[in-house]
Amino acid sequence: MKGGAGQSIIVIEFWQTDCPHCLESLPYLSILQEKYKKEGVAFIGITSEDAETVQAFLKGNQDAEYALAVDDDDKTYDRYMGMFNVSGVPHAFIVGREGRVLWQGHPMDDLDVVLEQVVTGRYDLGEARNAFRAGKLLSAYVYLAAETEEHDLARQVGERVYAYGQNHPTMLMKLARFILNNSQIKAPDLDLAAKAAKRACEATGDKNPEALDLYATLLQRMGADEKARAIWTKAKHAKIKGEDQSVDSSNLKDK
Repeated sequence: MKGGAGQSIIVIEFWQTDCPHCLESLPYLSILQEKYKKEGVAFIGITSEDAETVQAFLKGNQDAEYALAVDDDDKTYDRYMGMFNVSGVPHAFIVGREGRVLWQGHPMDDLDVVLEQVVTGRYDLGEARNAFRAGKLLSAYVYLAAETEEHDLARQVGERVYAYGQNHPTMLMKLARFILNNSQIKAPDLDLAAKAAKRACEATGDKNPEALDLYATLLQRMGADEKARAIWTKAKHAKIKGEDQSVDSSNLKDK
């Protein structure tokens, strides 16, 4: 279950038929498979369930337009998930042509962005390692900020999350949302949250309405109402433009 020199790039996703989040990712991965199949990318969904359960599921579900496989004795699961000490599904891995795991994470978290970089040869493994570090530190920050009185230490860890994750919009938005929305934080670092949200907007070219809306909400929370309104206007335009592009793509496909 790995690529080799000159062979396919493989996207492996571990999933279960009774996992709601897994079912949400099925059509998404099918779209990516269709998009990249001519580029030598193969998607494989792997479950520890028996073949009968998967077959029964497929009879009533046409969203999985890529290969599905059954993992006997969880050998493949243990190999990949154990390598990174992660658990829970859905979880995906991108394996490059040389057989090296280049990325791992929730399939709805930047998989499309990373895959495009891998296919076009623009993928930076060093940045991927930074994202991995940021994810690990984010877990520590969540604990320190919400469960302890170690405010200075939490602030230091939060800054490291930002430093490692500054080129990863999803990570930045997770950090900002946690600070904004978690009522257990006694001393929310809104400056850090706003900085992370602003950087997420910059990293997406001010085209991501969710990032823009998050930044505007933080600005309003901090009392910068006029600036917040300006960012919300950008968010509205980005959303409309995204919807227009979606309609255009649909029309082209139907012709």
